[in-house]
Amino acid sequence: EALRHTCQLALAGLEQGKREEEAGRPALPLCVCQYSSKDPAEGLANATEKDIPWAASRLADDSLPLFERYQGMFTLRNVGGDGAVESLAKMLLSDTSSAVLRHEVAFVLGQMADETSTKALVEALGHIEEHGMVRHEAAIALGHIGTESAEEALRQYSKDPDLLVAQSCEVALATIEYWKSWEELEARIAAGAEDRQDS
Repeated sequence: EALRHTCQLALAGLEQGKREEEAGRPALPLCVCQYSSKDPAEGLANATEKDIPWAASRLADDSLPLFERYQGMFTLRNVGGDGAVESLAKMLLSDTSSAVLRHEVAFVLGQMADETSTKALVEALGHIEEHGMVRHEAAIALGHIGTESAEEALRQYSKDPDLLVAQSCEVALATIEYWKSWEELEARIAAGAEDRQDS
C-alpha cells in the first residue's frame, strides 16, 4: 500500500511538472515560502490563515487523489500558526487512509518545529501498530522540536523493538544534543565578546 501511494504521488508530480513545463513555468519549483524543500506537491500560492479551512478539508478528504491532499497539507505548512498545526496534528492521529500521508504530515510538523505539535507526535511515535515509517518521521520531528517532553519520549522509544524506530529516536536525540551544544557555544562566544568590550 505504501509503495503504491508513493508511486501515485510520483506520477502525479511528473504529470504536474509536464503541465507546468508546457505552460512555460518551471516544473516543481522550490516553495516560495520559508521552507527550502522540494516538495512532492505545491501548496496554494499566497495562502493566508483564511485558507486554513480549505486546506484542512482538502487534506482530510480521502476521496481526493493523494497529490491533491498533499496540496492542502503543504498549504497548511506554509501558512503555519495554531490552526494549521492543529489541523495537521489531528490528521496525523486520525487518518486511516495512507501511511505515506501520515508520514509526510509528521515530516511537515518537524519542519514547522512548533512545540504545540509535540503531543500528537509523541502519540504517533508511541502507536505500536502504526507503520514504522510514520513512527520514524514522528521521532525525527520530535528531534527538531527538542522540548523536554519530546526528549523524554525519544529516550523511552530508543529501545523500541522496531529497529527503524529505535535508531530514529537515537538520531533525534543526537539532533537535540547538537543544537544544545550549538546554543551553548553561541552563548560562550557572546559572553566572550561582551567581556572584550568591557575591558
